[in-house]
Amino acid sequence: MKFQHRNPSTILTSTIQLVDVVGVLVAGYVAHYLKFQTFILPTAYVTIIILGGIVHLVASSQLYRTWRGGGIQSIYQRMFVSWVIVVNIIFTGLVITKTSDDFSRIWFLYWSLLAIIQFYLYRFYLFKVLAYIGDSGINQKNILIVGRGKIQQEIVNRANVSNWTGFNILGILDLDDISQIEKTAKINRLDEVWVCANFQNNDNIQKVIATFRLSTVTIRLVPDISDISLLNSGQTSVLGLPALDISVSRMSGMNLIVKWLEDKCLSIAIIILISPLLLMIAAAIKLTSEGPVIFKQKRHGWNGKIITVFKFRTMKHALQNHVVAQATLADSRITPLGAFLRRTSLDELPQFFNVLFGDMSIVGPRPHAVQHNEDYMKLINSYMLRHKVKPGITGWAQIHGYRGETEIVGKMISRVEYDLYYIEHWSLWLDIAIVFKTIFVGFKHKNAY
Repeated sequence: MKFQHRNPSTILTSTIQLVDVVGVLVAGYVAHYLKFQTFILPTAYVTIIILGGIVHLVASSQLYRTWRGGGIQSIYQRMFVSWVIVVNIIFTGLVITKTSDDFSRIWFLYWSLLAIIQFYLYRFYLFKVLAYIGDSGINQKNILIVGRGKIQQEIVNRANVSNWTGFNILGILDLDDISQIEKTAKINRLDEVWVCANFQNNDNIQKVIATFRLSTVTIRLVPDISDISLLNSGQTSVLGLPALDISVSRMSGMNLIVKWLEDKCLSIAIIILISPLLLMIAAAIKLTSEGPVIFKQKRHGWNGKIITVFKFRTMKHALQNHVVAQATLADSRITPLGAFLRRTSLDELPQFFNVLFGDMSIVGPRPHAVQHNEDYMKLINSYMLRHKVKPGITGWAQIHGYRGETEIVGKMISRVEYDLYYIEHWSLWLDIAIVFKTIFVGFKHKNAY
């Protein structure tokens, strides 16, 4: 049996993409008139505008998803991300080819803003029209939901706040109530039946399918996998057979290249900038206590690989060997200088060399000592999923206050939840936001001791 992915709103999606491309062209033309007060465009401007439309079409093909049933805010976000990517690609291309001086910066700014404005306006009125059409009964689909649980509740909630989608839920029935399902199907004109079930209800699923074997009603299976820890879940194919991704890393392909470039460029620049500070801290440690300047600790890295993480030594050397216990408030092992370094997170600056060497990233889940990992992986089911990416100097959990001692398991569970959120929603822009947040609020925290 062949598995095909069908998009019920392919025509609508294609139309929206086409209108967006036209909008890009029109925005470029209008921007030129606003800047130069002429309707005649030079060949170079015409070329770059058309190129922008083509690049947008390619970029948006991966970012646009099914429109019917999608959240408005998520649609706006994907559209914005798509255009930001296009603008950066075009501007980078102009810089690389040394042709950026051939175009007005003001025009480029007008073009970028006008395009994003028309994207929003077009969608705003599109949603209004679709909502009106749906309320009028035109393009409306009557839906029967079979099955109860978290996934069924989520479907109903989304349908209630997305009236423009045209989905009209006629009723919700239990999966094993076949007689009531047959009765409802006879009384109402059904377009689709959505079966919400987990993998243990195969017999009942087959009975529901058999109930509609003589009808043309569309049957969709919405698997309830809410009890399974998901990471970058999605639909895929294995040797031509359908499969659901349960735990997949986004660090592959172009994402891996972007992350690699981000880490290398930032680590080199930061090391150069902080090199005088590194030397001063190293000298201060050497003058105030015995022992090496750098403390090395084995920790789990990407895919669980053991790495050596560098830190400025903050504890008395004789007491720091083979210690796996987390530092506590007023810990007697910590030197006076070490206490200051830990409060300000300056002890972690040598980890930029870990980033440069490829063991860590600027942004990612904080690495824990091997012993801590072995303890927590037994207590938290999804704990090791945080190793789907390289560990970071700072991260989503850290800027939200989850750092320092985790004296109770609940604190570590919360930290892991934030780490998994970061992995699930990773983007270059999220990394940049975390870096800026760290600069202003992340270095010093009450839990850093």
